[in-house]
Amino acid sequence: MKPRRDTAARNRVFFIAVIAALAVGLWLAR
Repeated sequence: MKPRRDTAARNRVFFIAVIAALAVGLWLAR
C-alpha cells in the first residue's frame, strides 16, 4: 500500500503540471 504522503505528492506534482501546461498554452496562444 502507498502512504498518504506519496498520493499527496503525486497530486501536487500533477496539479503543478496542469497549471504549467495551461500557462504555456496561453503564452503560446498569444
